[in-house]
Amino acid sequence: MEVTRSNFKSVLPQVRDAIEDSAFISFDTEFTGLNIKDVPSVGPYDTAAEAYEKLKQCASFSIIQFGLCTFHEGSDGRLTHRAYNFYTIPTHETFLCQTESLKFLVNHGMDLNKVFKEGITSLKNEDRAAKLAGLEEKLKGVREGVAKQTIQNLQANDGQKEVLAAAKNKIKDFLACEEEEELPLGNLNSFQRLLLYQMVQSDFDEKVFLITRRAESRNASLFAYKGGHSEKIRREEDQIKSDIEELQEGCGMNAILSAIKNSGKIVVGHNMLLDVIHTLHQFTDNVPDDLNQFKKLVLSAFPRLIDTKTLATQTQIAEKLESSALEPMVKCLQQHPFNLTDADPVNGCAGYTVNGNLAHEAGYDAYLTGLCFVTMLKYLDAGNTDFTVKTASPVVLQPHMNKIPYVFYGNPPVYLDLERDEPVVNRDHVFHMLVPTHWNSGDVSKLYSPYGGAKISWINNRECYVALNKKCEAKKVKTIIGKASAASKNFSLQTLASYKQEKKNENKRRRGDSDRAIDKQASKKQKGDKERDSPPRAVSPFESASWSDDSSSSEKSMQNG
Repeated sequence: MEVTRSNFKSVLPQVRDAIEDSAFISFDTEFTGLNIKDVPSVGPYDTAAEAYEKLKQCASFSIIQFGLCTFHEGSDGRLTHRAYNFYTIPTHETFLCQTESLKFLVNHGMDLNKVFKEGITSLKNEDRAAKLAGLEEKLKGVREGVAKQTIQNLQANDGQKEVLAAAKNKIKDFLACEEEEELPLGNLNSFQRLLLYQMVQSDFDEKVFLITRRAESRNASLFAYKGGHSEKIRREEDQIKSDIEELQEGCGMNAILSAIKNSGKIVVGHNMLLDVIHTLHQFTDNVPDDLNQFKKLVLSAFPRLIDTKTLATQTQIAEKLESSALEPMVKCLQQHPFNLTDADPVNGCAGYTVNGNLAHEAGYDAYLTGLCFVTMLKYLDAGNTDFTVKTASPVVLQPHMNKIPYVFYGNPPVYLDLERDEPVVNRDHVFHMLVPTHWNSGDVSKLYSPYGGAKISWINNRECYVALNKKCEAKKVKTIIGKASAASKNFSLQTLASYKQEKKNENKRRRGDSDRAIDKQASKKQKGDKERDSPPRAVSPFESASWSDDSSSSEKSMQNG
């Protein structure tokens, strides 16, 4: 089911019921970009903190489609599903995107017109709290300011008199009709609205009152209602109370996340770290700088997470899969020794089939992720003859709970553990090399063949990581090749620890230079402001009357993230 701003409110109760009734939930997102300029990709030997530092900056991009799939287990063991595709758009004004990402999504059927015209906006927790406080203050003001304000002595021109006369006739007809409870008076400018307020107080006192309402377009519309001032106060109170209640229940996608959290159900994703970062940043709170604070934020929103990438790479299933990417994994799980679980749509509901060919539609990918989860869990829990997700063995499930992979080069891949610190991995056998641009992997490999060979991971066409196959040879390599690199003009070698420290110092210097440049520019501006504010200096006839401004404009750099 497609969910947009126009039907979100009516669909929300159904989604909440589906979440509460489910055995588990899966989700996927589609966003407007993947890589921030000048922010390196996660490397094969990054720590969890280093990887998070890079990935959190991608939160500047936006989710434009959020796919949710609820899976339900019947008493007969049959699995069914409900699928929802939420079109979303950020509330902030800046919309960051990468052209290639949007092209990719459009080529896979994404309707960008629907995103911009009907995308669901969401308030973050902080913004919602501020809005709630504003409504509470407004309610207090309505209750305390019960005295009727009088508007008078406003003069209308000929055109405005015509507007007033037309409105007056409408109000008379409105009062004469018992069935009508509300009279729209149209979109008027602020002065015209004041004129109508004055006219109603003068000609229809205690019979009619006016209320101004603003649409999402920010256009103000005026409405007339029957009754006196006390009825107006009551109606305004009811409207504010209704707004407060709606905010307390949740705003936009925040309401969906609250329902997921309150359900306590397992939430499944595939390679979900970026999905989680984007979801929390756009719909709940800005992701924090500190990794441990981020883990707390994730667990507060999703207490029970399972990543199918973890199941596919850190269990005996790994040796039977050619790839742990979603689509190839689905194909592998359709073959022996697996039997891909099927899940029809709940009766009367729209849904998906395995061969739907809708890759990169968020709801469809969430559906496939859910099927993969059940299939792999059933395979791992082979001794459970009455298998269901709800009765799956904790021995099988618990070791993979709240562990999200972030590096896939190692064996096994490195994961982010949301419940505890990640294990410290010894990288003494890993080196960083700087080589000529014409070198390839073969040229690098020759250097290390006497020491048992090495795995090479290229950073760019001049830099690579080298991980020795025989860790015990690290000392020899450091001594022999290290000396050779010191004497060579072709390449250089340093330990991974040394390289990381060098990059850290370089980034620190860069930030310091940037801060100094900003301070210098601010000082220069302040000095210029003072010179403009000071009285002009008298110029002697013997001095040149021409002035030159040699100030150069500084280039403004923007860090996206």
